[in-house]
Amino acid sequence: MSKLSPMKVASGFACAGVIFAALGADYYFQTVYVTGALIFILAIGSAIEFCSMLRKKGIYLPELLIVATVGMVTLFPILCEIKAEFSFELFLTTISLILVFGVIGAYAITLTKKPVPEGALSVAFTVLGLLHIGLGFCFFAAHLLMDIEGPRIALVALFIFVVKANDILAYLLGSTFGRKGTLSPISPNKSIEGSLFGFLGGIGISVLVGYLFGLPDFKIWKAVVYGVVVGPLSQVGDLAESMLKRYCGVKDSSSIIPASGGLFDFADCFLLAAPASYFLTLLLSRF
Repeated sequence: MSKLSPMKVASGFACAGVIFAALGADYYFQTVYVTGALIFILAIGSAIEFCSMLRKKGIYLPELLIVATVGMVTLFPILCEIKAEFSFELFLTTISLILVFGVIGAYAITLTKKPVPEGALSVAFTVLGLLHIGLGFCFFAAHLLMDIEGPRIALVALFIFVVKANDILAYLLGSTFGRKGTLSPISPNKSIEGSLFGFLGGIGISVLVGYLFGLPDFKIWKAVVYGVVVGPLSQVGDLAESMLKRYCGVKDSSSIIPASGGLFDFADCFLLAAPASYFLTLLLSRF
């Protein structure tokens, strides 16, 4: 099990401060623009770091294409919110078209410049980046579009807090109390106890945030279901990036956040959880 790092804890508090500042500004001004900008920055940074990690493995991706496509699918929900023009059909159609043209572009670039073995890997990882990072951040930003009574930032705040509660509590309590084996051979520093603490903490945070924000039709069972579904997916997202880092032979996606790694390291736990959170929220609103 890993030892608790004071520097990592300090950088975690600094990141939490940035998140609280963004959410607080949007809560005060009844907007979503500051949080939307933060999500967009994370998306662009994660796409750049994804390409950088694979370069260290000798796999060269069409970085400009990936960054531009991820940026567009993340920005589209934010622009819809700014213009107050949104329909679910338009959202899905536009995002699908952007991703399809991104994949076509990846094939076009690769087939004209790379031999078969390297080209196949380049296309495969390009598609992975477009879907994993692009769709993850797209649905992260799409939380800003959900029309609810009360604070407009409430649903994205709920999502962020539940995901990061899993991440932070799994690290803090797992480092302190973790004894029994590892959650996955991919990441031997993650303990079973840490994963369990994160899971239970995420459920508790889901209930607490839902109650404090006064989410419409708030019911404890809905908050529990949300925490049960979203929390584990956030941990799987973290393990997915750990697997990619092991493949590339790197410890962190970058060193932009002292002792904690890069923006991709910070955001990995959101990417698989975001689509599930979005559609689960729509489903729970019907009950």
